Amino acid sequence: MKKLLISTLVLFSALFVQSQSTYNKSGRFYKTYQDYINNTPLEGWVYVVEDYEDFTGNMRCKHYIEKNGEKLKLKLKEYPTIFYTKDSTGPLLRIFDGDYYYVLVAGKLCYYLSSERISNYWSETITGNISKFSEGDLKKRLAEKGLKEQFIADKPKREFKDDVSGYMTKLAIRTAKYIKLYNDTE
Repeated sequence: MKKLLISTLVLFSALFVQSQSTYNKSGRFYKTYQDYINNTPLEGWVYVVEDYEDFTGNMRCKHYIEKNGEKLKLKLKEYPTIFYTKDSTGPLLRIFDGDYYYVLVAGKLCYYLSSERISNYWSETITGNISKFSEGDLKKRLAEKGLKEQFIADKPKREFKDDVSGYMTKLAIRTAKYIKLYNDTE
């Protein structure tokens, strides 16, 4: 099903694309999380996504880094910082242990979505070690703040219209909500 959906999207993309190549040079690197909040990226470093049409008419994507206009192909461990975005409207990404994670919540507890694995992760602080998310550990922490019963009662119902991905998204949204509440309570 996933392959069919991707194939369909690629086919429609190829049919409606007018230009041969487009560049999105708005991805930025940030030395710290606070620099991301303040929108002060590293000077000269840009994350570039180049969309292009291949010889069969299919759209493809190239990702690379530019440093002061020079095109570089870097591995994650060679990136200038652990924080970056792929475009101006996209989420913050954090590099840890050879992988990148989408930052969903930042604070005393941080919540991430993995780029490669369909799993959720978390850390204590935005620069702490990232580990696999545990709902049991979250419930213990929420109990300290009097939020555990509310968290349990707020579990989304699985509806007939929900596919696995849709239900997992509902669970992730609930988890993000309660991690934010945990971070906001003293």
